[in-house]
Amino acid sequence: MTCHFDCAAQDLAVRDVMIRLRAALVERVPCRDARSSVEIAVAEGLNNIVEHALCDQPQARIHVKLMVEGGQIFVRLRDEGRAMPGWRLPKGKPTDLNVGLQDLPEGGFGWGMIHMLADQLDYSRIDGVNRLKMWFHVDGSETPCARG
Repeated sequence: MTCHFDCAAQDLAVRDVMIRLRAALVERVPCRDARSSVEIAVAEGLNNIVEHALCDQPQARIHVKLMVEGGQIFVRLRDEGRAMPGWRLPKGKPTDLNVGLQDLPEGGFGWGMIHMLADQLDYSRIDGVNRLKMWFHVDGSETPCARG
């Protein structure tokens, strides 16, 4: 199964894409844990595009491709916004939470979550287009399942 979604670089438009993506996943992926991992990683990726790559272009389009085949889920996010710093994925280092409450960061958790949830990530920028690709392994058992 392959689905394509696109939206403007705006919070409410991204929410609508996430609702449609979730419906497609529920239809094809019996594993609730796998669906949740995909949803969180895609939501974080889309949020980064809206907040950073296309922050000054709210009418710009974001394109999402979802493929579910066998035991794999593939997602590609595509936009024509700013490139990733250094033209590569952020490392996604875990945030140090061993600090006082007043010193906890307000953000900075997204890339750590994306790296933790996806089994494989790839970023490229070709002809002014950013492409973030994510692969997820799906356990063949019924819900709930453990990530391997």
